[in-house]
Amino acid sequence: MDNRGNKEMKFSNKLASLTPPKQRKVMEQSEEHFEAVKLMNDLVEKIPNLYETDGMERHPLSLHYFYGGCDWYITEWDGEDQFFGYVILGNDLKNSEWGYISKSSLLAAGNVYPAFNLDFHCTHKTVEEALYERDPNYFSKYKEAVDEN
Repeated sequence: MDNRGNKEMKFSNKLASLTPPKQRKVMEQSEEHFEAVKLMNDLVEKIPNLYETDGMERHPLSLHYFYGGCDWYITEWDGEDQFFGYVILGNDLKNSEWGYISKSSLLAAGNVYPAFNLDFHCTHKTVEEALYERDPNYFSKYKEAVDEN
């Protein structure tokens, strides 16, 4: 029985362009993702533009992509192909860093690695909170970001 009434799950054009195609296809086939899609549709409308968070102590976490030991924490987007965020590749925290990321290159990983996904259930408000939760010892300088929330 459909408990959504006559609501139809719909990815906004913006969210559809940000979601790996294989993940979107799976989510569209199951009503259990209705609320997550609805929330993400709203969230992607508020992603800061490039350079908008320059100089901020705390960076809003707009999107989180993940695969294996890799995480891409996106804070800004130019609305086309350029993201800015924090990247951890292969669990290598020492060489993790802030930088620019090509959306098309990132989403192409979803064609190669079926388990590459956009996190529809990320509850972190800032990149710093997410980093601290990922590894409290390595990212101990962000403890206050968690304590404040």
